[in-house]
Amino acid sequence: VGLAAFPPRERWDDWVELDSRAWPRRVERRYMLVPTTCFNCESACGLLAYVDKDTLQVRKFEGNPEHPG
Repeated sequence: VGLAAFPPRERWDDWVELDSRAWPRRVERRYMLVPTTCFNCESACGLLAYVDKDTLQVRKFEGNPEHPG
């Protein structure tokens, strides 16, 4: 699967995923993906913050495939 599993960069402003907590109903959630870094250690790994567009809360973090580190 590789990087194909990540949202394409041109869709980071408006990404749609199904809410797993609403299963078996198919409830869509809209996110904006915000590049950030982890501050846990000196490596500063690149992350993507999934920000819910309705509540503006961060819902999850994933590795940023565009980060050079």
